[in-house]
Amino acid sequence: MAAPIVAGAAALVLSKEPKLTNEQVTYRLASTADDLGARGKDTSYGAGRVNVANALKYRLLSTPVVSQLTDKDKAIRIQYKEAFKGKVIITGKTKVEKQLSSDRTFNQLINIPPQKGDTIVSIKLVDEKGNESCLSSEG
Repeated sequence: MAAPIVAGAAALVLSKEPKLTNEQVTYRLASTADDLGARGKDTSYGAGRVNVANALKYRLLSTPVVSQLTDKDKAIRIQYKEAFKGKVIITGKTKVEKQLSSDRTFNQLINIPPQKGDTIVSIKLVDEKGNESCLSSEG
């Protein structure tokens, strides 16, 4: 029963933003769904109940450009080509969150703990309205 509902929701999202990839539409529907049952994704309810209104309000932010990392680096440079107010979330060996605000483009150096050579570090922007960028990763 859920398949035609999800397909219709995906079609509405794509009609609003036709350049989204399949992965971006899937992420949008899952991240804006109403969580049911156990917190987060679970075997009974999956990602939850599709919330088309939330999915259509959501806006995918541009992916930030990040500097290349080595295991000796203690900071990461993040560049963003739009005005932004929200937080940057950096996950790797540990999680770092930092509030950022800029009326135009920014080029920010953010301190992070040194990472092991095989660690994948992901960077995501989340604005005040809950809109997110796709993950940008360095490994």
